[in-house]
Amino acid sequence: MNTRIKSILRLMLRDANEAIKFAGEIDSVDALTSNSLYRKAIVMSILNIGELTKRLPLELRQSYREIPWKKLAA
Repeated sequence: MNTRIKSILRLMLRDANEAIKFAGEIDSVDALTSNSLYRKAIVMSILNIGELTKRLPLELRQSYREIPWKKLAA
């Protein structure tokens, strides 16, 4: 696996971990809807994962068909 692909995957992992961290700091749906900072941070992390997914080579995505790449990109 080349360094470009590894870099993309690392960024995806970073964003996933950040979304999990931010979500863990919210104790209810009401807190999420009322706290725009956390809401935007979580949404942005998810959007970044989707955009990064599109930058992965088709061959890699086809090698890991169990991952819902299209859903991640959407």
